[in-house]
Amino acid sequence: MATTGPSSKVSPNGAAADSGFETMDFALPDFLRRVWVHDAARLNWQPRIDKIARAWREIEWLSVVEHVRQCVLCTIPAERWNDLQRRSAKASLSIEPLMVKRNASAVPGRSAIAAEPSALSMRAVIGARRDAKRFARAWSNGDIAGVGSLLGYPECCCRFFVETMLYRDRQELLWAVASHSSKADADSHFLEIDGQGEANIFWRYLGVKAVPHIPCRFDCAGSLQLARLLADVGRRSGFAEEVEWTSQMLRWPLEWSMLHGIAEMKTPILKVGTNAVASSSKYTIRWRGDLYPEDGAQGVTFPFRRPAFSTSDRFVEGLNIIYPGKQ
Repeated sequence: MATTGPSSKVSPNGAAADSGFETMDFALPDFLRRVWVHDAARLNWQPRIDKIARAWREIEWLSVVEHVRQCVLCTIPAERWNDLQRRSAKASLSIEPLMVKRNASAVPGRSAIAAEPSALSMRAVIGARRDAKRFARAWSNGDIAGVGSLLGYPECCCRFFVETMLYRDRQELLWAVASHSSKADADSHFLEIDGQGEANIFWRYLGVKAVPHIPCRFDCAGSLQLARLLADVGRRSGFAEEVEWTSQMLRWPLEWSMLHGIAEMKTPILKVGTNAVASSSKYTIRWRGDLYPEDGAQGVTFPFRRPAFSTSDRFVEGLNIIYPGKQ
């Protein structure tokens, strides 16, 4: 495949925005694969991850009910549309449809109109009637600042999205945020990050996150504040356990890398593979973290914890036999 140089568009201030890395002229279809380090980790954390993802969807909705935010975006199967309308109405909220999309698993060859309801998803906004209407207008007009404000996103993150993501071709969002968070050379292919767990969005592949948006930095103060507000909503709503699990996971070390359209994330409990920007060179981000799961795998390379050597009398005696005079 041919490669292209760093692509650019003109940002709102008139400056050209470079993507920062060379890309290849292809894109892989969406996919997500996970491989667990061992069965114990899978049995312990797969149910927790599923509960976190379900709890997060509920917390996002409840954040509007509790007036933490004005609006929330949601994507639901078409057959759940009427149920969501009724539930929103009971909470004195309005729901405005934004778009209908066909799911990737839909049967090829059918039109969206003729497809089964389960093959369609509805993208919608929920909020007070006036706010939902304002959001729908901002959405249709491409008003990113207006959309972000109504969703409760920090102004700095909305500005970062517009100037860094929206006006760049083939930009990988995780690399963009990491680059903005790091003091490393702009041409670096390797970044190490000491971010705040609440701003960690690497786990979003699996629905584990503490904020609903892309932070401008991994230590963005506005994003951390929003994360705390949403966590409080979760605890008040009976999701204290899910909030605690989320907090733990976002503090674990991980390594994310990207090459030839595939992103790989290595963590102490599993490895995740998904599609990404088709870069012609490998780019790597290490999130150092400050916590390690008890059932995480051991290993000699990052992000795994090195196995501890025994200091028992029998172990030391064995070393003395093998290496006399060395102990």
